[in-house]
Amino acid sequence: MKKRNLKGSVVLNPVPVVLVTCKNLEGKDNVFTVAWVGTVCSKPPMLSISIRPERLSYDYIKETMEFTINLPSKKQTKEVDFCGVRSR
Repeated sequence: MKKRNLKGSVVLNPVPVVLVTCKNLEGKDNVFTVAWVGTVCSKPPMLSISIRPERLSYDYIKETMEFTINLPSKKQTKEVDFCGVRSR
């Protein structure tokens, strides 16, 4: 393969797809896929995620300030895909 020079970008690829779970103050929960995940710090361990404000989970997380990041296995590809395309 021939070496190619790519134009600079702020996007780092590939990134892992993760499942994020959250719950609102009424106890309603939601799970969704996130592909925009990044490392913020290693000590203490911190990650960042990006969520569009029009998504349901954005409001849930803003309300409670809590969420969980789950790293799915290769065997969970179909389930992860389902969570990425299915909306309430």
